[in-house]
Amino acid sequence: MEGPPLIKMKFPTKEDASRVLSTFNSVKVKMPELKHFVIRPDLTKEELAKFRSSWKEAISKNNEAKKRLFTVRNLEVVKINYKKDQEPYSWEVRDQQQTI
Repeated sequence: MEGPPLIKMKFPTKEDASRVLSTFNSVKVKMPELKHFVIRPDLTKEELAKFRSSWKEAISKNNEAKKRLFTVRNLEVVKINYKKDQEPYSWEVRDQQQTI
C-alpha cells in the first residue's frame, strides 16, 4: 500500500474514542495541516471491506456531482441532508486510486 503510514491510537475509554471520532472533522476544518487526514474506528476485516467499498461508492457519486452530497454512516452510503438554504460542502474531485 502506498501513501503515508497508518497511525493506530488507543484511548482509555470508549467514550474518549467516540468523542475524538465525532469532533475530528470540526477540528480538521480549523487546521489546514489536517486537510487530508482521515480517522475511522477499529473494524473487523469484513467491516473494513464494507467501509472501503461504501466510501469508494460515496466518493464516486460526489465526484460525479462535483459536490459533497454523499457520505458513509454505519458502513452505508447515505445522502447528506442539508438545511433548506444551505449549500453542499465543498468537494475536491479526486482520482479514485488515491482514495482510501
